[in-house]
Order: sequence, then structure tokens, then C-alpha cells
Amino acid sequence: MHKWVFMVDIQVYDKPSKGKRKCPALKGYITAKDCGQHRLKEIRCLGDCKYLEHERYQHVHVAEQFHQTWTQEIIPFYQNRDAFALDFLVLLEFASYKFVKANPLTNDSELIEALNFLHRQLSPIQVVESVGTSFGNNLVEEIQTIQKQNPQFDADKAQQIIDLLLKIINIFKDKTDHRKAINGLMGHLEKNFDLASLNNQPVEEQIETPPKIITPE
Repeated sequence: MHKWVFMVDIQVYDKPSKGKRKCPALKGYITAKDCGQHRLKEIRCLGDCKYLEHERYQHVHVAEQFHQTWTQEIIPFYQNRDAFALDFLVLLEFASYKFVKANPLTNDSELIEALNFLHRQLSPIQVVESVGTSFGNNLVEEIQTIQKQNPQFDADKAQQIIDLLLKIINIFKDKTDHRKAINGLMGHLEKNFDLASLNNQPVEEQIETPPKIITPE
């Protein structure tokens, strides 16, 4: 199986013919059906593929919708000047963003599962369960690092924020587009936050110094 294809059998042709599309990721030609059905899902598409124009438009559109919903949901925390809640939300989103960037086939269900796993791990009542997914374990490690370095870390409030993010993710979850919520999350972060500064900022400062957030008037 080709290294750019995940868990599916796609026929890749060496020469173009009627109905075949050139696939930069697979370095060959595939049918229009396989392109439409598997692009950005089982195929790790490259950014310069001309068949991604529609997906790029949809990505921008859903990112705008995601941010609008996000902005409405954070109003209570913004009005209360709850710096911890706002900061933790962005930190959690950024942790998810980094994992998805490194694992581009991650889908919405896997994100939801990882967030739920993190929620349970922050509970004062430890639940005996099987080992979490790589995504879930990654989020736990990121948040535990923050938790250890910040004595004022509010686990109960953190769980509320996880619930808030899960609410937004479930609003955008789609049966036909398994990455719609993730695309919204990624685009929302890329457009509205300075990801480079978040990546370089010491973890303890990420809690104490809230990033610039575009909020409602």
C-alpha cells in the first residue's frame, strides 16, 4: 500500500487516461471517484493539488462559522474576565492543533474521544479504564505539564472548558464530512491567533498571560 494512503486500496495508474486525475500525493493517476471520496481523508493530499480548491473554500467558510460560534460561547467568560478559562481554552485548542498537524488524517470522532479522555483524567475520582488513544494521551501529557507547573490550576474549570469545546465540536460534526469540525478548529486558530508565539511561549506563561482574543463587543 502506498505510504500516502491510509487503510484503503486505491488503484494508482502510471499513465493518464480518460476519467483519471493526476494525484501529486500518490505520484500517479487515480479515478475521479477515488479522488472525490478519499481526498483529505485516506489520501494525505498535498497543498498544491488543483482539485483541492473546493475544499479550500469550504475550509475557510467553516472556519469563519466555527469562530463565530466560538465567540458567542465564550461571552460569559469574557464578561467575567475569566483569564484562566479563556487561556486554557486556547491552550487546549492549540494542543489539539499541534497533534492534528502531525497526524493529518485525524477525524472529528478521534478529537471528541481524546477530549473526553482528558476530561476523565482531570476528574478527582480516578476511573479505571484502558489506555487512551495516542491523541488522548498526548492531550493529557500537555495539560499535566501545565498543571504541575501552575499550583493555581483549576481542574474543575478546565473540565468546564473541555465541555465547552466539545459542545462546539459537536455542533460542527457532520456525518458526511468526518473532518468538518477539525477543519473549523484549525482555520479558526490560524486566522485569529499568533500560533508562532503560542508555540514559543513557556508553558507556565501560557496560563498566566492570556493571548490576544478577538471577542464580541
